[in-house]
Amino acid sequence: DARTVTVGQRDVTIDIVLPVGVRLTGVVRSAGGVPLEGATVNLSDGRGIAAATATDETGRYTIAALPGRYTLDVFAPFSSALVSLTGRSVDLAIARTLDLALPDGEP
Repeated sequence: DARTVTVGQRDVTIDIVLPVGVRLTGVVRSAGGVPLEGATVNLSDGRGIAAATATDETGRYTIAALPGRYTLDVFAPFSSALVSLTGRSVDLAIARTLDLALPDGEP
């Protein structure tokens, strides 16, 4: 929550308390086990996207958010025959690892 603080012409000390976040890490692969570079990983809550990132060349992602319940969406990179994974519920109370496999879109 944002708050406006107005100070006059003198020095003021302000104590700011930042909430502690947690990390979600993992690897995104194809159904055949190939790591996917460039997949988009989103965490959303009732207000919209809370955090987002893309996988690196090894398919690894790291995303940080406040503790809570989120919806996880993983979108296939570029134009591919893989199906995106959407709507997975994730509870983040502590740091955790979640590896994901995107299913093939063609039989």
